[in-house]
Amino acid sequence: MDDSISIQQKLFKNFKNLDHSQVSFVHLVSELLGISYDSSYRRIRDEKSLSINELVILATHFHVSIDDLVHGSGRSLYFQQFPIVSDSNSFYKWLEFILNELKLISKTKKENVIYAARDIPIFYYFDSLI
Repeated sequence: MDDSISIQQKLFKNFKNLDHSQVSFVHLVSELLGISYDSSYRRIRDEKSLSINELVILATHFHVSIDDLVHGSGRSLYFQQFPIVSDSNSFYKWLEFILNELKLISKTKKENVIYAARDIPIFYYFDSLI
């Protein structure tokens, strides 16, 4: 571990790399945490430590595991659910969500999916499409 850079600096560097928004990173941090630009700059420059609540807000926004940020192992996965509701675009959005998740899995060096459910795995329905 490189001791010359603090964990908080590593976290913000990681968050900046994950930020694909059109607004400035300082503005985004300010909006997410409900703080001024000056306070955002102080946190980004590591002059003021993030609180646990602030860290949770940022990690949740960027869909990043806090454990993975701190340990940097790259071996953690972030799980989220995508419930299907009765709106007409819901199923299409759900399929897009599944596709994006599978694309992320395919980028790993060792691809392995463990699927546990009471129902038939959704991938069985797509067997004829492959």
